[in-house]
Amino acid sequence: MAGTPSSHTDRRIFYGWYIVGASFLLQTYYGLSLAYGFGVILPPVLEETGWSRAETSAIYGFWALEGGLMAPVYGYLIDRWGVRTVVVLGSICGGVGLLIVSRIDTLPLFYFGFAVAGLGIGTMWLGPLTAIAHWFRGRRAFAMALAGCGYAFGALVLPLFEWAVATYGWRASLAGIGVGAFACCIPLALTLRDDPASLGYSVDGVSEPGEKGPEPEASGLTAREAFVTRAFWFLVGAYTLCTLAKTALLPHMIQYLSEVNISSQIGAYAFAAFAVASTPSRLLGGLLGDRYDKRRVLAVALSILSVGMFGVAFITQPWHLCVFVLVVGPGYQMTMPLITSLIGDLFGVRSYAVILGTATLIGGVFWFGAPPFAGWVADTYGSYRPAWIVLGAVTLLGPPLALMIPRRSLDPQSDRV
Repeated sequence: MAGTPSSHTDRRIFYGWYIVGASFLLQTYYGLSLAYGFGVILPPVLEETGWSRAETSAIYGFWALEGGLMAPVYGYLIDRWGVRTVVVLGSICGGVGLLIVSRIDTLPLFYFGFAVAGLGIGTMWLGPLTAIAHWFRGRRAFAMALAGCGYAFGALVLPLFEWAVATYGWRASLAGIGVGAFACCIPLALTLRDDPASLGYSVDGVSEPGEKGPEPEASGLTAREAFVTRAFWFLVGAYTLCTLAKTALLPHMIQYLSEVNISSQIGAYAFAAFAVASTPSRLLGGLLGDRYDKRRVLAVALSILSVGMFGVAFITQPWHLCVFVLVVGPGYQMTMPLITSLIGDLFGVRSYAVILGTATLIGGVFWFGAPPFAGWVADTYGSYRPAWIVLGAVTLLGPPLALMIPRRSLDPQSDRV
């Protein structure tokens, strides 16, 4: 690594890695509480309430829209208050929302409680990534990949959540997850920092400029400058498509498997295997992204994801779940560190939170409709298969968009739309 050691030579571990560790655990909570856990509680909720799949799963799409709408607001608040304060407040809000859901008995309250939960838990994604973007440059993609493995790890603990739901009911289990926001997420949030200089460090833990050396905190484009570049819009397109398929699939996966005579217990173990397979894939995406052209690696990952969605459409036996575990999971997980680190590479860190937040807002408009679309297809045609085929075809548009992203956009005049 270029440069000389940090002035904190007595510290054996660069503090940035502590931030990565806290981010890993926060994203584990994010993955378990929203992304994966909802699929486990959906069957008992449907059985207890009699609500349709489309209207119940609509909340999953609403999270995507809510996350998109709030992401620029999170970015603004992070710039104003700091990442630590925003994530602490988000942890409180998330815990309160899940406790509300555990007590509901009407569909509007179901939506309200999960909306409150999503409002808070959404900070556990954007906040840590913003902190990491400020602490790392040379290994930014790998650091983000390592933190993002927590999201996949949320699926690894899903069998325990499935057991709790089967043993104690979905309400008590969800309440336990809500209490976890207060007991675990708040202390983790307090470890986050978005300014290395405040602890006597510089970017990547070095003290002199070099190939991988310090990057001024205010370097890069403003959000307004980034929004008029081709790089931003092509990146948003690729980001939207890769997350569209995942947003539609995850809340319906266990219900889909039950309809092809695969038990929810096997489905929960499939999610755990999904996490095991996805974790090295996310790390691989980060390592390849730091070493090779991130745009080409992203195009390959999107191609893998599309193939996986076509494969999921034809699951009929438990062993067919290898497509979900070994193709869909790795394809999606590889994309995330590439996209989030590309924003820092293309536009710098000056307005990182706002730029990523706005990209999420635009994608959220489309992600909002994905879960209810899949539920509507299943309600109307008696099968999820047509939905997975359509989403696989749409995802095929992602690789060309990834390859059209310009190499660098720090000169907005040379890359205007």
